[in-house]
Amino acid sequence: IKEVLSAFGGVKHRLQYVGQVNDVSFYNDSKSTNILATQKALSGFDNSKVILIAGGLDRGNEFDELVPDLKGLKKMVILGQSAPRVKRAADQAEVSYLDATDVRDAAHKAFALAEPGDIV
Repeated sequence: IKEVLSAFGGVKHRLQYVGQVNDVSFYNDSKSTNILATQKALSGFDNSKVILIAGGLDRGNEFDELVPDLKGLKKMVILGQSAPRVKRAADQAEVSYLDATDVRDAAHKAFALAEPGDIV
């Protein structure tokens, strides 16, 4: 058990640390497809350093429950079918955002916004 725990690198796509570029840390949490998972992921960081990429398929959810967890984020980059709903939550949380066409575009925009010490 000790050997496995010491070598365990986490589960892919679940707050998976993927690396650092110019002192900007990148995490892949693409499995955060619901509000609770996103809340848990954000709880581990200082929001003032986080540029959150959010959006995706529109499952009809509103994101009101997520608003308190979004407060204080440095910025959001929003994409996908759910963008209008996510933007409403960002507006309620008073977080500014940029639109992105896809994940690649979102990652480029988030990195361009980031400063050393930030988290995408």
